[in-house]
Amino acid sequence: MSNNLFARFIEAIKQPGFLISRLIIVGIFTIIFSLSFLEDPFVVYEMYLPIEGEPDEEVSEYLEKFKSEHNKEELAIHWHPSTGTPTAVFGKLAKFDIASEGNAREFLRKNKDLFKFRDNLEDLTLVPEWSIDSPIGKHFVFEQRYKTASEDIKVSIAYGGRVGVSFNNNAEIIAISNTYLPNIKLDSIISKIEQEKNKAKAVAKAILNVKKRVNFNKMKDDIKSELVIYLFNKEIKLSWRFVIYTYKNTWEVFIDAQNKLCLGSPRDINQYYVKGKGEVFNVNPIAATCDPCLDVSSNNLPNNAYKDVVLEGLNGIGYLDGEYIEHKDGISGRDSRPNNDFTNISYKDDIFAELMVYYYVDYTERYVQSLGFKIPKRHNKTKYTFFVEDASSSHYDSSTGVLKFSNKRRGGGRDAEIIIHEYAHAIQDNQIRDFGSIGEETKAIREGFGDYLAISIGSRFVSDCSNTISHEKIGHSCLAEWAGGKISTINRNNTVIPIRCGVNCLRELEDRKYGEPLLSNEAHERGQIWSFALWELNKRVGNDNANKIILESHNLIKGNPKASFNEAADAIVTAAKNLQNERRLNGRINIDDVISVLKDRKFTLGLFNNFSR
Repeated sequence: MSNNLFARFIEAIKQPGFLISRLIIVGIFTIIFSLSFLEDPFVVYEMYLPIEGEPDEEVSEYLEKFKSEHNKEELAIHWHPSTGTPTAVFGKLAKFDIASEGNAREFLRKNKDLFKFRDNLEDLTLVPEWSIDSPIGKHFVFEQRYKTASEDIKVSIAYGGRVGVSFNNNAEIIAISNTYLPNIKLDSIISKIEQEKNKAKAVAKAILNVKKRVNFNKMKDDIKSELVIYLFNKEIKLSWRFVIYTYKNTWEVFIDAQNKLCLGSPRDINQYYVKGKGEVFNVNPIAATCDPCLDVSSNNLPNNAYKDVVLEGLNGIGYLDGEYIEHKDGISGRDSRPNNDFTNISYKDDIFAELMVYYYVDYTERYVQSLGFKIPKRHNKTKYTFFVEDASSSHYDSSTGVLKFSNKRRGGGRDAEIIIHEYAHAIQDNQIRDFGSIGEETKAIREGFGDYLAISIGSRFVSDCSNTISHEKIGHSCLAEWAGGKISTINRNNTVIPIRCGVNCLRELEDRKYGEPLLSNEAHERGQIWSFALWELNKRVGNDNANKIILESHNLIKGNPKASFNEAADAIVTAAKNLQNERRLNGRINIDDVISVLKDRKFTLGLFNNFSR
């Protein structure tokens, strides 16, 4: 039919005396042609499914040998579509006497042909701050580096070039995550002063180890350093000042820049913190009151919209800066409370958003630590830093490690679930460097985890509203009712509540399955596939158990910041099984429940048979 229309159009424009008509028709066709390229707002998108690679010919022969050595074990292997090497391997892969860097290297060296590593692994360097202990065991992360002609010079290469090796507490290797890029060569140099600084740093750590009996394994590697003029024993010295963080103390050490001798004794410069008190929203007013008709313009919100809280870890000088989080703007122009009493503050005051951010990030940080996880901060920081600013949205900036929150009256700085969602990005970014910056499914996992953690923590404060006259999803399955963007009417008992009483959900935990069509390919919507799966896991095994499993699963993919849904799902199963075996969960759980949640969401698992209960 379209061909006939086009033929009639050609005949019409050939007729004389129809210039104006022809111009009009040409204009109409131009508009129609242009509109055909506009995105249909109602289009249904097919779920993006990444290509699962296959082992290349060079790797295949070694794969058969690897499988034959594990023929009685459950194995799950995921493949890179370009390199033909594994991006993830889960299962009981090797047993050692102890979990150590040396044994991790021994396993990698033995299986170097499977991953296309160099013979002596000379380009794999352990990254101490990424290599951690967790409830499940030990995790070692190696960064791909290249040694130049000079033996002392190493430079980072290959964005994402990493290998993670995870041991359980029985010294069994249970997971490998890998983004190593084979056959890369690079030349680089480093300045002499940097070499001298590194030598001085080694001396500082050795002195600290001897004089203060600080175990090297308990030192964080986010060491601050600067070249300073230092007055010591009435003499002016050019020296290196190092600030060395441990999980308890913060040590300051001065090393003479010329002779590498320690100037004086290391001293603890850590701050010791005090408690304050405050009054914050109980998550948010709508979730707290179960009232979707709440007058948000009122200066007097109901008392049950708030909760009295203890502010842990304040630095004691009257500002909302403390042990785990501080305001980026310093003290300029900020409201202070010399007695550390932050009660009786209107929610419309600027300081209220700052108070909300401080309390809920600090609370969540302490909760995560109570589960057994100590997550080093990025960018050589020991604390989270945040802005509260006059912006329309809130976000986490992975390039700087700063949390930013909207200070508008219904902005993210006044809704605990927005605060925790952004904090979740910081957690995941600190557990797996650069996680979610690339890769469609990885971005969805990041957003899904943010939504899930916000709901999980929020449920510790408020109950769902399913038994009230309000919308059944207020509370647990509705994210950020206060700062949310969707407004809809509610039809209950044949009564339509007016639009002004709409339920605000930024997003909802909806049952989305992997591979099903979506209304949008946007990461937050795709993330509902992951958030719902995690929330179902939470309901099956309990809040604390689910959060232990999920946080531990991140450690099992530390070497792959571009992990897929299926790799992350296998990591969940592996984490659950090993936490169960190590008796790190609250009571026993049924591993089949974990598996069924993931399989019901249509994830493809490689680990789901013959688990010991």
